[in-house]
Amino acid sequence: ALAGKLEHTEDFIDIVESEIKDKGGLNPIDNSSSENVKTWTSINNKLDDMLTNFTDDDEVKKDELSQEVSHTNPRFVWWHTLCHKLLLNLTVDSGISIVSFGERVYCKKNKRTKEYASGILIYSSATGSDGTLGGLVSLVEKEFMTKLFKKCAQGIISCSNDPVCSEKKIELTKKEGACCHACELLSETTCNYQNRCLDRNLVRDTMP
Repeated sequence: ALAGKLEHTEDFIDIVESEIKDKGGLNPIDNSSSENVKTWTSINNKLDDMLTNFTDDDEVKKDELSQEVSHTNPRFVWWHTLCHKLLLNLTVDSGISIVSFGERVYCKKNKRTKEYASGILIYSSATGSDGTLGGLVSLVEKEFMTKLFKKCAQGIISCSNDPVCSEKKIELTKKEGACCHACELLSETTCNYQNRCLDRNLVRDTMP
């Protein structure tokens, strides 16, 4: 079950406890046997091994590799892809320009329990009617959010550029899965991650 809490011009969304034990439940990645999840996990593990064995003194390269490890985690990709679809639907339903939105994706592993905590923060980066004077804040009602997530789920399943879009495959040197301007890509000022590490197929495979 997805839950969101909005205060002022920010909306943090994560997964709360639910009765669903299969895919789409509390741990959609951990409970999935999808080949796309396995591929992203394999890429993430290879990059993590590279980081562990990193001996170069160049701190900039080490930091870049560390970010690659974080951003290729299938949980990060899952949330990042969902976040883009949410933003695109919010633009249509609210009338707020897509460039007025901002995003943050969180994915952190508890070293003691080995479990992940993850979620997304959607916020308005503009002032005026697109920001503090209303806009985003007025939209957060249970009925609206339910309809919004249903629209997102439908949008994740298909794209007007399918099957070309859905057939895109990820690999170590190309970390973009099923995504294109018709379904997932946002303006560079809105996406904090340069429209990288997105994959509609990953989210679709974990939906109930």
